[in-house]
Amino acid sequence: MKLWQWIALAASLLALVAGGLVAAWTMLREPEPEWTSRSPSALEELEAGIGAFHRRYWSDAWTHFHRALQLDEDQFGSLFHLYLMTSSDLEARETQIERLRALDHDALNDRERFLFAFHEAIFENDTEAAGKVLDSFRAAHPTDPYGMQTQCNSLEIRDELDRSARCFEDLLAKHPNWVEARNSLGLVEMARQRFDVAEEHFEAYRYVAPDQATPYDSLGQLATLRGRYEEAESWLHQAVELKDDFCNAHQHLIDLHVMAARTEQAREALERLLDIPSCHWLGEYGYFCESRAEIAIWAGDLDAAQQALDDCPAKQPTSFYGHRLALLRGDDAGAQAIEQQLEAQIASAVDHPILGKDMMRAVLFHQRGARALSRGRLEVAAAAFRDADDGLDYKTLYRGLTKMFNQLHLARTLDLLGESQGADRLRQDIAQINPDFARSESVGGLEMLARRGADAAQAAPR
Repeated sequence: MKLWQWIALAASLLALVAGGLVAAWTMLREPEPEWTSRSPSALEELEAGIGAFHRRYWSDAWTHFHRALQLDEDQFGSLFHLYLMTSSDLEARETQIERLRALDHDALNDRERFLFAFHEAIFENDTEAAGKVLDSFRAAHPTDPYGMQTQCNSLEIRDELDRSARCFEDLLAKHPNWVEARNSLGLVEMARQRFDVAEEHFEAYRYVAPDQATPYDSLGQLATLRGRYEEAESWLHQAVELKDDFCNAHQHLIDLHVMAARTEQAREALERLLDIPSCHWLGEYGYFCESRAEIAIWAGDLDAAQQALDDCPAKQPTSFYGHRLALLRGDDAGAQAIEQQLEAQIASAVDHPILGKDMMRAVLFHQRGARALSRGRLEVAAAAFRDADDGLDYKTLYRGLTKMFNQLHLARTLDLLGESQGADRLRQDIAQINPDFARSESVGGLEMLARRGADAAQAAPR
């Protein structure tokens, strides 16, 4: 054998040995932990909290995360999920992001550093930086479920619903146990108005997780939106039978009864929610007083609505029904002040698939339209209601109800403008979703606003 052949053979053997050593090291090395923690007990609490978080059991999640932090005060996973749970409270978000910034980031794993960098960029309203962070992490960890879900949610926020749906399908294919992706798929299909497909996804979720309340709640939301109120009530009651303190389902029962014009049942559902201690955190953000005001306004009892709003906490976000009550009582300045507060909140809000800036902007446009309607400025009102409609969809019961509510206002405004064909088309669109709601001309004080607007328009100089 020639010298160069001996050299080549030796090099090949060395390469094989080195490759074997690398492979052995790779097999022996412990994989990077899902989440970092100094305490095994704290890690158990974190994992329990994440399980509750994915099921939308917010009170259980909050309890587990705080227990974990008692055992390991610097545990990233609990601090991060608590940050996600404060999306509607700017002060709390600022506190949480500062705690996350203060951690030793060198001690975090790749996923944790990614989640912090991405959400810090979103907090700073730097979507370009957030996109770069996401792209970099996905390139390095293409199958990480948190990276995949972040990608899917980002596409959904940008209203790229086809790509978002494919993304969630890919997430499920690679991580079949990530069942909340099935719920997300259903919500995306609701936004696309493919309600039968959405129902299939929720049913599939219920099939693989029959012990979880979330799919029953989602089926209840969908049935309520479509006007199938008896069926919706059955789904929502099954949800609370599985999880008696599942706040979401109790809230949706209130929404159902309000939509179906069942005032007493709505009040009873609200009282049941008030009896659940683990749901009392909703009161910090004005949910209970706002719900009482909503029920009263839809029943035409303005005095009861005022009394409810007077009981609201100072921490309450901008009040939708406070704005409506101001208009119904002729307090144009008070309504305008609430719009200005909401506009300021939008500037500091985070993007979110359900309650993000697009939803807040749509509510602001609707409020401006309602105020213009009450003053007889019908063209301005119609334009504002159209702007609101462009930002709304049927992704959840809340968003879908707000969309149809706004469309009824636009239809009534078009009536007053003499544009009967446009008004009829809108009512037909609503009737395809929920025939009963399309006939609800008095919802939320609409007819009172319309009468006031008609009088103001007639009195205006020509």
